[in-house]
Amino acid sequence: MRASLGAMAMTQVKVLVLTVLLAIGGLIGIVAALAFGLNSAFPDSCGTQQISATLSPDARLQVVVFEYDCGATTDFGTEVSILPAGLVCLRKRAM
Repeated sequence: MRASLGAMAMTQVKVLVLTVLLAIGGLIGIVAALAFGLNSAFPDSCGTQQISATLSPDARLQVVVFEYDCGATTDFGTEVSILPAGLVCLRKRAM
């Protein structure tokens, strides 16, 4: 009788652990879905500003300096691109 009670208690513990793990997995899934949804809802939350553009000596290329600002919780970033002369390319920074 004592062995069967121990086996029943062990089965209940296994079911409880499985239930808790599934609940945690579900919560992680919900948080991930909300984060993805918010990111999709506000895709242009970062501002891009061209700081300067300088032509090469042969005027075929240009060096363009961009600054990215994603708000108060992040620092701004600076990027330098070499582009064909006359091309303006304000692209999003890869995160």
